[in-house]
Order: sequence, then C-alpha cells, then structure tokens
Amino acid sequence: MDKAEAKRIAAALTSSTTGADVPAGWFTTREISVAIDRSLPRVYCYLREGRESGHIQKKSFRIMTGRGLLPVPHYKLTPPK
Repeated sequence: MDKAEAKRIAAALTSSTTGADVPAGWFTTREISVAIDRSLPRVYCYLREGRESGHIQKKSFRIMTGRGLLPVPHYKLTPPK
C-alpha cells in the first residue's frame, strides 16, 4: 500500500460514522469498502497489507446482528511511528 492510497483511506474513514457500541475510529470491512469505493476482496487485501506493515489494528466487538450477538472484526488506522 503506497502513501497516497493510505492517505485516501484515512480521509475516507475519518468521515464515516460507527454505531454507539464501537469506539470512534473503528470501522467494519463493509464501512471501509463503501468509504473508499472498492470491492470487499480488494479491501481485504488492503487490510491484510496494512496489518502486516503495522499500520492497521484489528479488534472484534460484539455487535447485535439479525442472528444475535456476534463478534464483528473492526479495523483502525494506527499513527505512524
């Protein structure tokens, strides 16, 4: 992931909103997909690359879905070191 793409993702994510159960700054894969206008498979690639390079954190939050309370992975950009 190059710097321009990372900046575009960061800008798109800061303009999105999340539910009340999830702290600000954490986003689901679908929210990221909509924010950066990319398909889910491409977003998974971005997230994998970002996690491997240490730029993205992953955490599961228990969210009430149509099937009950389930752990849903959320992602957050980490500040560069």
